[in-house]
Amino acid sequence: MSCGEHIPDRRLVTRLSLLAIGFGLVCAWAVYRHAMPVAQDDFSIIWYGAHALVSGGNPYAAVGPGRAFPWGYPLLYPLPGILVGVPLVPFGPRIAAAIFAGLGAALLWFGVVRSGKPYLLLVLASAPFIYAVGISQWSPLLVGAALVPAFGFLLVAKPTIGAALFLYRPSWRAAIGAVFFIVLAFVIDPGWLGAWREALRGSGAHMPSPIAHGAGPLLALAVLRWRRPEARLLLVMACIPQTPILYETLPLALIPASLTEMVIFVALSWAAYAWWYVAGISVHVGGMHLPLAAQIPISLRIIVPLLYLPCLVMVLHRSNEGALPAWMEMRLARWRGRFGQHRATRSTTA
Repeated sequence: MSCGEHIPDRRLVTRLSLLAIGFGLVCAWAVYRHAMPVAQDDFSIIWYGAHALVSGGNPYAAVGPGRAFPWGYPLLYPLPGILVGVPLVPFGPRIAAAIFAGLGAALLWFGVVRSGKPYLLLVLASAPFIYAVGISQWSPLLVGAALVPAFGFLLVAKPTIGAALFLYRPSWRAAIGAVFFIVLAFVIDPGWLGAWREALRGSGAHMPSPIAHGAGPLLALAVLRWRRPEARLLLVMACIPQTPILYETLPLALIPASLTEMVIFVALSWAAYAWWYVAGISVHVGGMHLPLAAQIPISLRIIVPLLYLPCLVMVLHRSNEGALPAWMEMRLARWRGRFGQHRATRSTTA
């Protein structure tokens, strides 16, 4: 299923791994030194859910309005996502959040360097990356997992963005790992799926799809380049329900295909952050943090024109060429054969 990847030799992988660990430690230290209040830290909901699970409780009953951990919304992550936090429970929420941020930064760094595309390193200077690491968000870890198939099982921890990243670089290793991770979740708690679905009810108000807002419908044009992995990534990212906050746009950093395009993306990401600052919805601006319901429409007006549409222009400037998984190529060849036979039959009968 893999679409091909650059695989360095073992000694180089070892060196890259050590450098990635060092980078991750620096990021973890920075996050810990400048830790936000636990109530504003995105990993805290995972930590409290994992803590409830380890204690023999129901994580979906522990997190949410009026519960043991009074988050503004129910716990919207599937159990595999909560399981990621289980090894970090002994450290407490603040240290665990710093470790999680460091692991995500390290895996993203390793995946980018391993990809053989040096210009992608500029993603580490982008606003979505710095924002995501600063609040211990999932996107660095998930983008790194998409670039390193051995960690592809992590994509099911956040299946919306995970699906877009899997279609960007599908691999059997990631798919099999995801299946095992899901099975493990059912072994631990056979009833988690029902509890998760119940938590998801009513979440649509703060999880819109970018394609349905403003100039978003134009993003459907990405289907014209469906053979390209970055086009599939953009199309699915535009269609899936998500919290349309700046950190969630980090996967779009995989779309630039040159140093120039990457510089444009990074510059536009900071322009989006500046617009956020002026609008007063940045969590890093003391006293100006708006409620999430108020942030969403403003954020959509920012990220769609400044990030999604420029990425669409990049994609449309390329030809519809790209390697697909072998099974997909075989299926397409069969469909073409059947379509050709059908047309030939119609021509004969006519």
